[in-house]
Amino acid sequence: MEANDLAAGERELSTMDLRVRPESPPGELSATVEVFATVLARVARGAPEGTRGWHPYGMADVSGFAGVACDEMLVHTYDACLGLGLPFTPPPELSEATLRRLFPWAPLEERDGTEGTPR
Repeated sequence: MEANDLAAGERELSTMDLRVRPESPPGELSATVEVFATVLARVARGAPEGTRGWHPYGMADVSGFAGVACDEMLVHTYDACLGLGLPFTPPPELSEATLRRLFPWAPLEERDGTEGTPR
């Protein structure tokens, strides 16, 4: 969970694993994801400026952890909706901000006459 890694700082703490209980109803899983997002938001808001936390791909700052969490939410919400046969259109602003933070080298294209929109 991103909040744990951010709060732990520069050291890796691999003392627990998160897993989904197979018998969990979908509504409870959705509520749990919302709670995890809230915990990360509160940890991020309370982190002193310059805080970095351990991540398998390198030390990340607060905005990096927030970006990774947004990416996970967007990708896995899409996966879940696809599996359930439901449509999912992510919020364009969130998708763009996440892409810009995590993949700043991603190519840009013009859309509706506005330059700077990720492809």
